[in-house]
Amino acid sequence: SESNISFNLHLCHYLQRQNPGMPCRLFQYEPAGTETFSVESISKNGI
Repeated sequence: SESNISFNLHLCHYLQRQNPGMPCRLFQYEPAGTETFSVESISKNGI
């Protein structure tokens, strides 16, 4: 959801500030069937 994405971005930013020398990678898991984007929506919206 939109709030999860926003939280993940803020968390990544916080971790980058705490550990400037380390890369920050966050992986968001969504159970099957609940994906926010599909291949079709990505290609239609150019994301």
